[in-house]
Amino acid sequence: MPVLEVVCDADDDNDGTPDAEDNCPIESNPFQEDDDFDGLGNACDSTFNEDTVADQVENEVVVIVESLTAIQVSGGNGMISKLAGNGGVAAKVANAVDAYGAGLIDLQTYVEELNSALNKLGSFENQLNAKINKGKIVEPEATLLTEALISMEATIQTLLDNAN
Repeated sequence: MPVLEVVCDADDDNDGTPDAEDNCPIESNPFQEDDDFDGLGNACDSTFNEDTVADQVENEVVVIVESLTAIQVSGGNGMISKLAGNGGVAAKVANAVDAYGAGLIDLQTYVEELNSALNKLGSFENQLNAKINKGKIVEPEATLLTEALISMEATIQTLLDNAN
């Protein structure tokens, strides 16, 4: 009777990421791209999920708000309001995603709302850069806030890039 040999391949798609850590273990996705932040890699994710991207924007806002709250910079409440207030970036993105997903607004309005969120974020960025340049926000918070801002801009841009 022949003996069967069991071979265990720790990286089935040979993309350099072990299956246990791979967000797409059966399709090569070497850089583990996940544009919609749903945990499923782009290579095997046929549906772009705007809701998970809106959640990611909210997560990025939380990081910034927590940092600004911890350092208690003057004018910090106004900066926080630009991100987390009723008309802030997070609300603008969430409202646009929800309304578009429900069919309450058309594509043009959706894109306009997302661009409005980016404009609000630009206003926050100007204020942040001014405070960093004046030494009111210093390292390591300056880098943390700048990186979170850049990430949030890229996340909103992902929504715009996938608008259809």
